[in-house]
Amino acid sequence: IVPEDIDMRARYASSLSFTGKFDDSLKELGRVLSVKPDHFQALAYSAVTYAEMGDKAKSKAVGTQALAAAPNAEAKERFSKFLASLDKEASPQRGNISSADSKIASNSSLSFEPAIQIVVDQVKNNAVAGKKFVDAKLTSADSLTISLDNFPVSQMPPFVKDKFLGGIREKAFSGNSPLKSVILFDSATKQTLETLTR
Repeated sequence: IVPEDIDMRARYASSLSFTGKFDDSLKELGRVLSVKPDHFQALAYSAVTYAEMGDKAKSKAVGTQALAAAPNAEAKERFSKFLASLDKEASPQRGNISSADSKIASNSSLSFEPAIQIVVDQVKNNAVAGKKFVDAKLTSADSLTISLDNFPVSQMPPFVKDKFLGGIREKAFSGNSPLKSVILFDSATKQTLETLTR
């Protein structure tokens, strides 16, 4: 509707990244940065996208520019944590076989009854969440906990988050599923990301 709105283009690019369309996202972010080279959100989203693609060096370089362009202390502190996470050896990156992909491989034998397995697969087959998948376990007969490593649920654009969580909710609480709750847990921070209930 307003193609010159660079803030909206940056948000759109973020949504593209969260759906796994990294090249399209970087193209949109490039358009924003050609208009305003110090656009914090575009720089920050670019850094996150490069990290998702496995290009840690490019992510750090762009991330340093984003940090310098941070509009306030809160944004600077939050983004500093992201940059620090790039230095952690276990930080999962797309293309880094020794971290995220090995976790997926090591947990590929997980199996549950079909009504529960379909919920696990919903997360494992997601373009972004699948790379962050660590494991899944039943904590009771009707409660499933899915662990992810550094998965930024809180940073998702609202409609992308709603679609992601809605897909899980639909699989978990329909048909003959025994589940009454699904907990998304961040294994890196040891915090609950979301709790979905029937």
